Amino acid sequence: LTRNMYQQFINEFSKTHSKETIRKLNGYIRSSLDDAVYEGLLPKNITYKVTFKGSNPPKDEQSKYINLVEYETLKKYFKSQNNRSSLALFIMICTGCRISGVLNMKYEYINQVKNELFIDERKNDVSPRTLTIAKDDMKHIIEMIEKLKLNTKGLLFNSFGTTLTINAVNKQLKQACK
Repeated sequence: LTRNMYQQFINEFSKTHSKETIRKLNGYIRSSLDDAVYEGLLPKNITYKVTFKGSNPPKDEQSKYINLVEYETLKKYFKSQNNRSSLALFIMICTGCRISGVLNMKYEYINQVKNELFIDERKNDVSPRTLTIAKDDMKHIIEMIEKLKLNTKGLLFNSFGTTLTINAVNKQLKQACK
């Protein structure tokens, strides 16, 4: 690869993406190539002084997030569904945790008496935390665990040797958004 080839790649990518998306992609690639240069795998970093501008306008802040009505609608929808993906999304809505926090959840992380959930997203040292949720939300979570016969000995979302996948959760979220 040469700097010129990389610049052409960025120019092509810029035709269909925003400046922020290009900046992030370039940053990831630059960082990886810096590591390769440091390890002696490459003589130099081809991302040096590459320029870019986006063709697509960035999304406005309001369109990046859901509003309170949408939040309540999604929560109600997931509460009405009877599947593992919907329960995972319901827990994510109640706690604000990432998918990894749900997929790493164990039955022992649930304190029904205090309405608390221990979340461990395994992202960094401060990501493990205990959160208090509404009593009704806790009741729904416990009922669904029992109804779906989720694994209460190990990971909740690993039942009968089958782990809930991110793809399944995303599919359920897309269905809900429709």
